[in-house]
Amino acid sequence: MTDTFSIELPNELQEIIFKTAARSDGRCALNLLKTARFVHDWVYTILYERVTLCSSASAHCLLRTLRNQYTPRNYALKRDISLPKPLSLTLSYDISQSQAKPIFSQLSKGLITYTIFRTLKNSDHYLWFMKSPFIRRIVLIYQIHSEESSHPVGQYPQEEEIPVGVLSSLSHFALVSDHLRGGCSLRTAFSIAGTPGATLQSPFLRLTCFATSWTRWRTTWPGIIQHAKALRYFAILGPANSQLTESVLKHLRPRKDPRFVFISRGGYGEPNSWKAEDGFSPSSFWSTIEALVKDHYMCDDGEKWSESIVTAFRLKYPEIPL
Repeated sequence: MTDTFSIELPNELQEIIFKTAARSDGRCALNLLKTARFVHDWVYTILYERVTLCSSASAHCLLRTLRNQYTPRNYALKRDISLPKPLSLTLSYDISQSQAKPIFSQLSKGLITYTIFRTLKNSDHYLWFMKSPFIRRIVLIYQIHSEESSHPVGQYPQEEEIPVGVLSSLSHFALVSDHLRGGCSLRTAFSIAGTPGATLQSPFLRLTCFATSWTRWRTTWPGIIQHAKALRYFAILGPANSQLTESVLKHLRPRKDPRFVFISRGGYGEPNSWKAEDGFSPSSFWSTIEALVKDHYMCDDGEKWSESIVTAFRLKYPEIPL
């Protein structure tokens, strides 16, 4: 006969374990809510730290939850059922403007991180609904080359101008697209940033890390380098199975700017490589870029900037830490 041992962990240790598991993946947090009341109380707020809406149906469920907060019955019972304010919000391709607007109204006030997926068919300008003064990181993913990309070039949607107030808050900004046109435009922001007399609302004032697809880096780097005075990292994102490495590095080497790094692995430069479901878990995207630049890599395949180039850059720009 085999003896059965039962070990009961202290509540404090259980709480740490469950919270760590919940923060590792939002889907895990959702399942933990269903286990026991005390576990529910521990992980409930964590569930809403990262809100990820992968479909129109999930957005509908969230909107229904938000509406239920304000029913007369809840007010009569004086129930405190307000949802925690999320720190991260991810919206998939399927979310419509009619759904996004009330979601932003309710949940965007404390956002720090925002990821949005857009296509030609769904190109509504959501950033104008952003209410958070704390927003620091945005990833915009525009898929132009899809089944609807047979449209003539002249039928590309009007490009979205990002609100200056949003840009002035960002420390990290990524623009992913499979085409040179459509989606997001920084022309107005570059124009405003170029006017004399910088203010606290100037675009790119706090920007330290910028990433963009290989399709757009040649058109964005001059403005970013000129106006983002605090910039420390500039990542060029390659396509999956990239054959562009040498072509891109041929343009980078003469610049002698060790803030630049080409990411040839992972296919980050292609919208198809990004999944809304990734929003359930913490991302290592930005930390990977920062680590590569800090170690003076020109490319994640192993090529580095020479020590002489790094030293010369530091002497020329002592205010920019590398």
